[in-house]
Amino acid sequence: MGLSQEVVQEFQLSAVNFDLATGVTASGAINIVTRSGGNQYHGSGFFFFRDNNLSAYPALRRDPLNPDPFFQRRQSGFQLGGPIRKDRLFFFANLERNNQRGVFTVQPLAPEFAAFGEIVPNPSRGTQLSARIDVRISQNNNAFLRYSHDGSDSFEPSGAATQGTLPSTWVRRPSWADQSAAALTTVLRPTLVSDLRFFYYFNSSGDRAARPEDCPGRCLGRGLPFITVQGADFVIGASTTAGSVARRYQLSEAMAWQKGSHRLRFGADWEHTGATSWMLSNEPATITLYSPALVRQHNAQASAASRIPLPASFATVEDILRLPLRGVTVEVGNRIGPALPKSRIWNLWRLYWQDAWAVRPRLTLNYGLAWSYEGGNFNTGYSKPVWLAPIFGVDGLRPPRNDPNNFSPSMGFAWTATKDHKTVVRGGAGIYYDPHVFGGGLENERVELAPLGNGRFGVGGSGILNPLTGIPGVPSGTPLDFQTAPTFFTGAHLMEALGQIRAGLIERRGEARRDFSVRNIEVEKQGGPLFTHDFTTSYALHVNLGVQREIAPELVVTADFVYRRFVHVWPGPIDYNHFNSVRGPVIPRWWAPSGTIRGLPARRVRSVPFPASAAPATPACWCEPKNGWPAGPKCWPPMPSPATWASEAGATPSVSTTTTGSTASAPWIATAATS
Repeated sequence: MGLSQEVVQEFQLSAVNFDLATGVTASGAINIVTRSGGNQYHGSGFFFFRDNNLSAYPALRRDPLNPDPFFQRRQSGFQLGGPIRKDRLFFFANLERNNQRGVFTVQPLAPEFAAFGEIVPNPSRGTQLSARIDVRISQNNNAFLRYSHDGSDSFEPSGAATQGTLPSTWVRRPSWADQSAAALTTVLRPTLVSDLRFFYYFNSSGDRAARPEDCPGRCLGRGLPFITVQGADFVIGASTTAGSVARRYQLSEAMAWQKGSHRLRFGADWEHTGATSWMLSNEPATITLYSPALVRQHNAQASAASRIPLPASFATVEDILRLPLRGVTVEVGNRIGPALPKSRIWNLWRLYWQDAWAVRPRLTLNYGLAWSYEGGNFNTGYSKPVWLAPIFGVDGLRPPRNDPNNFSPSMGFAWTATKDHKTVVRGGAGIYYDPHVFGGGLENERVELAPLGNGRFGVGGSGILNPLTGIPGVPSGTPLDFQTAPTFFTGAHLMEALGQIRAGLIERRGEARRDFSVRNIEVEKQGGPLFTHDFTTSYALHVNLGVQREIAPELVVTADFVYRRFVHVWPGPIDYNHFNSVRGPVIPRWWAPSGTIRGLPARRVRSVPFPASAAPATPACWCEPKNGWPAGPKCWPPMPSPATWASEAGATPSVSTTTTGSTASAPWIATAATS
């Protein structure tokens, strides 16, 4: 959340060798001290106005389509502080409003869609509020209460919008953040001070589809799925909504103790976080169509019977949907289910101790140790199916563990190098951990490993079969994935069949289950990221060395060397199955002919790994490994000759994993039929 500048008394930016009281971070920290009231009343108000006539053009070259874009910002507010009871009770309050109106140029470059160009309003509004009460309870006790609010609402392009992205794809982004703080500072002894603090933080944000009042006029594509015309830079519709609600409670205690030449600081932090987030993607579908230019290229080389008709112009949605389909992705299902709780809850504990020791009048040493532990963040209740052992190893199928070894040692020094006290050398080093931040990675893993039917289920065009008949060259049952060339199957055909397609996928997913006998990933044959059992918390090694010299009153020259090395940083999902490798994937792909596996009809088979010690006495089919890779259809007990086997692309699970170390392949792989 943000705070108005009027409420900030001072702030500190830290990027290297943090004070151990800072909290859990490896990259940077911002510490803000808010203003408070005093024995004198003080206040101010302001109003700032900017528009396109008072501002420079926001580019090096003017856009001929919009050479003088409209822009207007009104920013107003006030701050007021003073005594409620002199020398005892004080207040401070601040309010700031921002109202910005701008425009965005939408101009598709393809001549067929140039008429859809327009200048679109791009409004943004925000409110920031803070109120603080300070009270002097006694000579040794002081306390304060503070409430801060930051709310905003905007209508803007979603993602990396281009000039061909029409406003029907834009999103309305409401955001609401609140923070409440309470603190009690107690002087226990002249050399010992306690600072007890409690924080509550609430945040709600989301991406919502455009409303009629957000997108006035014709707003072409509003209410339609997200549709991209490949090769034309033309996008309409929306298929994604998202949101999150989070609450965090934090309790901290910090002690400061002066003992001789030592300044000791030690304390503890506890954070309890509950978060609910959701993203409905590909709802009802995400569609890609061939552009008119690509269709004309195809028609120039096709026979008369294979040429695809195009409308004379593209003035309506119906005209656009007459373009041939290139690909589609559909998702069905609910975000939560019997095995998927609505919220994710986790705790963070932290302890620290540090000392600043004045060894000599010109030399001070700083050293300390912190420890942190995050519990409940990982999906510790979800183990992995046994057939993933070639990627994770048999021991790696266990759920990821919460890392208990996050120790953060640090030390440094400050040395006044010259007797005139004008040259100071400072240095230090430390290890600092980051909190777990994986975006939607943990949510995706939880859905993939959950019992069948829980969570969202997405399928690309290669897994969606044409339910319609009578389309030349695209018979019923053809996968709706036409990446190589356009066909007679158009966007209008897809819209006609979309309800039937979604109903079929929902039926395929079935009712959400609680038992783990069949999981989502076993039906979808793809998923990720999946976190390894030995996943390690990311951290950074900080080292700095600097010298500072006063060369004149109020003039100082500083030179610093800073080194930061980040370790075990999560890079995002990596395909350790090597699905596209020239050697073939780690988990092999086969097609089992009819009757070859215990009389089952022809169907895709999945690889199920077993360690040699756990091999079943009468397996369906054992595959002989060779140098860690399956040698092909050489099985025990004897199966039909290799000639009866045919590889089938797409039968292999595509698995993304997150790992911090190597994994070993299982010594044996058995195959079992799946539907």
